Amino acid sequence: MSTPTPLDVVVIGERSDVAGIAAAILRGEDIGGYNPRISAACVKFSTEKSPFFATTDGRKIKVDIAVSYQVVDVRRVDLWLALDATAAERARILVMHNGPPPSNFYRGVFPDPVVPCGFEIPYMPSVKESFDKWLNFLAERLQPWRERIWNAYRDSS
Repeated sequence: MSTPTPLDVVVIGERSDVAGIAAAILRGEDIGGYNPRISAACVKFSTEKSPFFATTDGRKIKVDIAVSYQVVDVRRVDLWLALDATAAERARILVMHNGPPPSNFYRGVFPDPVVPCGFEIPYMPSVKESFDKWLNFLAERLQPWRERIWNAYRDSS
C-alpha cells in the first residue's frame, strides 16, 4: 500500500463559526500520520480571533477559525463542501475565475468541485443545552460526508 494522494477539502459557509465546527467534525480526532487536509472558509468577515474547543458525543474537537474564501488557492482544492446556497455560489464563482481545480484521482470521486452538503443547518443556538443538541445534529448529518471523504482518501493509495 502506498501513501494516499493528498486530498484538500474546504468546508465553506456563510458564517465562520459554523464552517469551522463542520470542518472540525469532518476532520475528527488527530490520528497522526497522513490525513486529508480539511479546512474552513467563510463568506462573511469573521470577528473570531482564535481556535476554540467543542464537545460532541463526549469527544473534544478543536475548531479552527475559518478564513475568507477569497484567500484560498482554488487550484489546490479537490472539494468545496458548501454549507449553504450563498457559500456554494461564491465557491463556484471563485473556481470559475481562478481555477481549474486539481485534475487527479479525486475528480473521479467528486466530479463537481463544489458540492452542497445536502441539508439545512439551523442557526447555532447560544444556550449550552441547545448548543449540545445542535452540535450532535450537525455531527450526525455530516457523518456520511466524513465517511465519503475519508474513504476516498484511503482508496487513493
